[in-house]
Amino acid sequence: MRWNHLYSEKLFSNTTVTFSEYLFDIDMQEDYTYETFGETFNDEFEFLYYSGIRDWG
Repeated sequence: MRWNHLYSEKLFSNTTVTFSEYLFDIDMQEDYTYETFGETFNDEFEFLYYSGIRDWG
């Protein structure tokens, strides 16, 4: 948001409002394979990636 105001020939004001945000995230989750009581459980791997920019001006 910008607001300009002229008070007199020698006095004025300018106002500007902006917003900017940068997001970045990496997440990794891993479970291992294991065996218990004759049953085998498989591992799981998950890789999450996120990035973004919000800019209000």
